[in-house]
Amino acid sequence: EDEIFGKGIDDLFERSPGDRDAHPKEERCYLKIGAERVPVMLISSPLIDENGIHMGTVNTVRDISAECELEQKKADFLAMIVHDLRSPLISNIYGARLLKKMLKESLDGELSEIIESNMVTLDRALNLVNDLLDISKFESGKLEIKNEDIDIGEIMDISIRSFRTMADIAGITIEREAEPNIPR
Repeated sequence: EDEIFGKGIDDLFERSPGDRDAHPKEERCYLKIGAERVPVMLISSPLIDENGIHMGTVNTVRDISAECELEQKKADFLAMIVHDLRSPLISNIYGARLLKKMLKESLDGELSEIIESNMVTLDRALNLVNDLLDISKFESGKLEIKNEDIDIGEIMDISIRSFRTMADIAGITIEREAEPNIPR
């Protein structure tokens, strides 16, 4: 008795690293109770003796209904927010483009730059909303990641343009400094 009490399961049972079945497994599944399906987490932990022999398995079933409901509410909320943010952003982006196109010849440099800055800021906001979608895709395992080079100078220029109007109003000068050989 004294050899067992107060010891952790890893102290009591040796798990063979080479044996695939010697590792605990977790899987989401459903427990059928009558006509009802209850989402559960099934945790299976094999019991291996000191000789590496599989002595049995301890299975634990945990009701995850509340977590699944919370995940669904989160997904629904995210979809609603993304839709509610994207629609007016896209409308404003196209409105700014149309305004710039219609007033192309009559715009002075400063007004043209303000409209351009506005368009860049709206595009940035739309990208943030799209990032929310990417987070959702990542969490669901559906995000495709593309490894590609980026131009840091271009990213800096976009950021500077988005703040230029506010900086001009505040009397602040924004300058860009970057090393010429920044890795891509």
